[in-house]
Amino acid sequence: MRPDFQKTGIGVVLLLYFATGIFAVKSDETAVVTRFGRIVRERVPPGIQYRLPWPFEKTYKLKTTTVYKMAVGFRITDEVQGIKPRPGEKQWLTGDVNIIELKVVAHFTIDGAAKFLFVTAAPQYLIKRLAEASLTEVVGVTPVDEVLTTARLQIQEEVKRGVQEGLDSYGVGIRISSINLRTAEPPPEVIRAFQDVVNAKADRERLINNASGYANEILPKARGEAEQMTQAAEAERQRRVANARGEAQRFTDVLREYNKAPEVTRKRLYLETAEKILPKLSKYFFDSEGGRFDLKIIQEGR
Repeated sequence: MRPDFQKTGIGVVLLLYFATGIFAVKSDETAVVTRFGRIVRERVPPGIQYRLPWPFEKTYKLKTTTVYKMAVGFRITDEVQGIKPRPGEKQWLTGDVNIIELKVVAHFTIDGAAKFLFVTAAPQYLIKRLAEASLTEVVGVTPVDEVLTTARLQIQEEVKRGVQEGLDSYGVGIRISSINLRTAEPPPEVIRAFQDVVNAKADRERLINNASGYANEILPKARGEAEQMTQAAEAERQRRVANARGEAQRFTDVLREYNKAPEVTRKRLYLETAEKILPKLSKYFFDSEGGRFDLKIIQEGR
């Protein structure tokens, strides 16, 4: 009975030993299996899996759907504890040779578990250094005013592209999801002067906008009035020209008729003139004795 008991015990021990190779991979994880340090299974899917027991094979699990963070210019743990970062850690030189303090957070996911585990010993440290290098390159050609105001989104995109290109060149299996420029501010020693400059620029923009609004309101009205005056002057000019041409034509016609019959034309003009200047008179007598042409007037009622 003793040998059988020993065999049974050995069998149970072996069974338990090989059972240690059973492992579970969660839905948000990816597992990597190595055999004597060499990768034999690079992407083990979620579920119940099996590998050879230690020391033959070993399992590494990584959460590949989790978004991780890496701080640049400060340390997240220090910030939680209220510890200020070292001055040199968060300061960069801008394109116009001004010192500015930046705090950047890089968000990333694991795109290749095996590469993330074995290509470099400190992939997060690599992200930090690549982000610092990219910030130095981008901020170093950007004026400080733009860094503080309009160029923030552009800086984030360019730094993201630079960090991702560096990670891809090293092949560390990391995908940068976003670069967040949390703060961009001048050093405390000159922050008041910078604020005065920002306020002055804001006032300048406000005055320019007010002036533009006033111009947009006044100019169309002035143009309308000018156009109206121009049209009125043109109409008056055309009217006067037409009247002058009519008078000239009338004079020419009268002259033509006068040349044909001077005496008759003279009498007709005389009568027309009398009708204009004596509208209240109703009776007219003409005496042409002795070669003269005299007008005798009898007013109405006499």
